[in-house]
Amino acid sequence: MSKRVLINLIILSFMTISTGCWSRKELSELALAQAVEIEEVNGIYHIYAQVVNPMMGKKSASSDVPVIIYEASGKTVMDAFRKLTTKTPRTIYLSHLRVMVIDESAAKRGIRTILDFFMRNHEVRNDFYLILNKGSGKGEIVRTSTTLEKIPANYLFQSIQMSERIWGTTKGVTLDEMASTIVSPGKEAVLTAVKTNYSGKRMKEPQLISLGVFKKDRLVGWLNDDESKGYKLITGNLDRTVVNVPCPKETGNLSIELVRVHSKLKSRVQGDKVSMLVQIRGEGNVEEINCGYELTAPDANVALEKAVLAKINQLVTEVVKHVQKNFGSDIFGFGEVLHQQKPKVWNRLSKNWDHVFSELPVRIEADFKIRKTGTVIDPISSEMEKSKGQ
Repeated sequence: MSKRVLINLIILSFMTISTGCWSRKELSELALAQAVEIEEVNGIYHIYAQVVNPMMGKKSASSDVPVIIYEASGKTVMDAFRKLTTKTPRTIYLSHLRVMVIDESAAKRGIRTILDFFMRNHEVRNDFYLILNKGSGKGEIVRTSTTLEKIPANYLFQSIQMSERIWGTTKGVTLDEMASTIVSPGKEAVLTAVKTNYSGKRMKEPQLISLGVFKKDRLVGWLNDDESKGYKLITGNLDRTVVNVPCPKETGNLSIELVRVHSKLKSRVQGDKVSMLVQIRGEGNVEEINCGYELTAPDANVALEKAVLAKINQLVTEVVKHVQKNFGSDIFGFGEVLHQQKPKVWNRLSKNWDHVFSELPVRIEADFKIRKTGTVIDPISSEMEKSKGQ
């Protein structure tokens, strides 16, 4: 091999491994969007982008404002996003998105177009949450400032995570999970809703309020707090929550924290009839007693466990009946379970599953144990009564 050919080969090899970042984008050219809110009115999409202020932290008059809101409208979501460049010298960059807010009215008309844009966009990652604005719209969620977090989008993102882990009435749903659920047979989606409260004319911090029920890609209704807890008991997504039960043989209530809750769904087929069994196992801690119920009494925990079991059965039964009667949307995934466990039966019923689901018998088997009663055994009221009698 000649020396010239060898040199050319070396040059070519260096060219192949030294192409550089051909698709690079300079930070000074980007506007980092942390949240976007999307509305659709009369076929026109309105986009509100919450962008991190690039001057934040610098000695400038504009550095005190942590985020800037840009808005634009268009016939498609892409059209509206591109029009944002007429109002900012930087490209709206979506890779750092934390939350996407969809207006209630747009969700009722269907969100497949919105999802399509974000699923196709190569800049979009899958670690942000989708939520619903149960309010008046006009970008009010992304416009709201927050005190505990400089970036309002971080406030919402962390609120969803904390509420889901501690209170149990919300659900963090990512883009991929939402898109996968609405195209999956035998299971429908839910999304957490948020609203802003007003103190006079001033908007207060956004508050997570409930779960929205979807049928395919359309919002069809809402669950309240107890119904949301029942939903999460069934689906096994409940980390912990608090339930209030009446004091056994007393006037008043006890607060019980449910922990380590697990559920299992089993389909049952007898002839042409299909039913579903929901098995729930959990433990709990006594967190508050506002009656004279004494935990040192014989079988005190047994009576409490029966009261909690009755509450679990109530939460599950009520949410199933509510969803079956009012929405006919299988958010629990009963059809998906039937598909996995009895595929031949599912193939026979799948075309008419909405009707089958609305009349599906659901049986509940629950087991619950009290594990901790706190550092104080008897209630303060009981101790006060004893001290008066001495």
